[in-house]
Amino acid sequence: MIIMNRNTSPISPFTKEDYEMAYQTTAENQYPEVEIVRFKENYNRLNKDFLVENIELANGADEWIQKLMITYGREGVLVLDPDFFMYQEYAGQLNCPISFVKAEEDFSFAVEKILQAIEDIKPKLFILSNPQNPTGVQFSEEDLQKIADAMETIEGYFTIDEAYIEFGEDYVRPQGDHVILLRTMSKIYGMAGLRIGIIKATGKTFEELTKITANTISEVTHYTTVSIGPRANSQLIEEI
Repeated sequence: MIIMNRNTSPISPFTKEDYEMAYQTTAENQYPEVEIVRFKENYNRLNKDFLVENIELANGADEWIQKLMITYGREGVLVLDPDFFMYQEYAGQLNCPISFVKAEEDFSFAVEKILQAIEDIKPKLFILSNPQNPTGVQFSEEDLQKIADAMETIEGYFTIDEAYIEFGEDYVRPQGDHVILLRTMSKIYGMAGLRIGIIKATGKTFEELTKITANTISEVTHYTTVSIGPRANSQLIEEI
């Protein structure tokens, strides 16, 4: 079954034998640091800009969105309208003040309006999807750099959600400790059920985001996510 509003894969990338191997070779009586490092190394092999020391895993990209709201959102969030609905959902759950930049009639976004909203609202966090969800349009390098510069000016954080980047074009990303990149294994890799989200950040930003532990999920889910999940993902990535 193809579920269009979630864009999940209708087929699994793994065979039953793959899962059996992942389970049999996972040391469930040990903490999963080795598997996590192995996953990061394999992910870096396919994504050279995602250095092992600058990336971390969570229980899906949604958990990173939640952590972004916890860490920065209470001082104000800015998002596009429309965009991924979970930005608004988590902001609402945590009572984060949220503002919107509405799309034009053709569902494009004028960078001038985004920059003006940043200047007027001064959000602590601005998050957008690139390629954009739901339009699929990719923002230009020039526009993303302008947004990053504007957020740096107001001492805010700019998060680029690249859930669908493998379906778009690679590009030169803005740099700086205030720029955060978000990835998922749910779309192009077809692993939504394994719940692995990846964040890339540097400096103090990385420290602030990763000091919040995933102790809100069940032990079974935690074990699956940080042990079997990285093991299975690493096995697939190693074959690419």
